[in-house]
Order: sequence, then structure tokens, then C-alpha cells
Amino acid sequence: MRSPCHKRPNVCDFCRFTVIKVVVALAVSSLLSLPSAFTTCFLRVQPLPAPLKIECFRFLMGTTPVETFEQWVYTTPELESVLRQDDYLNLIALDFSRQSSQYEATKVLRRYIQAGEYETWKLKTLLLALINQEQDPRHLLYTFYELYCNGYSFLDGLGLGYGLALVVPPGAYRADSWDELNKEDQQRLLHSLLPEAIAEARTVLNWLDDGSIVITNEQDEFGQYMYGEFGNYVYLDRRGEN
Repeated sequence: MRSPCHKRPNVCDFCRFTVIKVVVALAVSSLLSLPSAFTTCFLRVQPLPAPLKIECFRFLMGTTPVETFEQWVYTTPELESVLRQDDYLNLIALDFSRQSSQYEATKVLRRYIQAGEYETWKLKTLLLALINQEQDPRHLLYTFYELYCNGYSFLDGLGLGYGLALVVPPGAYRADSWDELNKEDQQRLLHSLLPEAIAEARTVLNWLDDGSIVITNEQDEFGQYMYGEFGNYVYLDRRGEN
């Protein structure tokens, strides 16, 4: 078949398009003919094994100091076999004394971590910290209030029921903010909320464990998610199905 440009000296769009199709077809054919191990590595990254994943989660959450994470990277040879070569080299080449190193490390790790899985793990960690009273309960309840305001409406019990009460104390305390309370009233208010707040935390933890609440990898319309902080991720509410 003669192309529509057979009388023209310049290559027309028809020929250009034909050449592109041939080149693409040859490239795809070459890729498919490669060994399966190579194509798997080329097309997608391997998921992190559970022990490595948890260490990365702790670093992203901020519970593992940068210095500790740096030593873990240097002394964990398994990372080299799991990460792509360029990602591994970029990670071990980082100058962790620089403030930007955490951001740079996060860029590498996020390729191997599902955002919804990380969010779920982090939320469970905070809930267990409240249940077991391992961290400052006031800080935790205020965190749940912020998470509720950021889009996790299923935290209304913890966020509005108890977290907000520590921001704006109940009327009986005659104060407009936590800071206006004296130390005695602060402790009295906090301890009055804790038993029911812990019970609510157990309920939310059960929702996450049994799949009644599922945090997805999909950003909501605000799209303000950053690793190391809770973001606005869409969750599935299946509480009525169980």
C-alpha cells in the first residue's frame, strides 16, 4: 500500500505514525521476551517483608529517630535484595545529618508502602497507646480530634466526645479553654473522660480489625496527604454490613 505522501519529499503524519507504531511494537515485544524476574522488577517494585515494613512505618511515624534509622539502613542487608538498585543506593547515600534527609528517605520508602496500610497501622498504634496508657492521654485525644476534623468521621466519638472537651471544657468548669483551667481541674477533667474514651478506642480498634472501617489508598478531594502525618484518605464504612 502506498502512503498518501508518496509524491512529497517530507515525511507526513501517516508515515510518522506508522514508524512510531512499529517502534512501540518492537519495544513491547522485546520487553515481553525478557526473563520474568527482570520484567517483574522493571514493571513494579516488590512489597516489603513484614519486619522491614514495620521498621519503615516507625520511621515514617516519627517514633524511630533519624539516627537510629540510619544505623538500621546500614546494618540491614535484606534491604538491598528488596529495594530496586537505584532506590537502595539513593537510601544508603543519604547524608542523614541534613534536615532534608527524612524527606528524601520518605520519597524512596513510599514506593514500597501502601498508604492505606500505613494509615491503618498508625491509627491502631495510637489507639493502643491510649488503651494501654503508654502516652500522654490528653495529646492522644487531641490527635483524634484533629483526625476527625481532617476527614475521619468514624472518630466522632473520640474526637468530638472526648478530644473536643479538652479543647473547650464543659460548661461546669467555667473556662473557655484548657489553658484557663487550673492544674487540679485539668486533671479532674482528664480523668473523668479517660474510662469512656478508652472504651471507645477499643470499639474503633475492633472496627479496624474486623474490616468495618477500611482506609484506602485513595486521596480525598483535598489531597493534602504527607507521609509522617495523617492525611485525608478515603475510608470505606462497612459498619452496617457486620
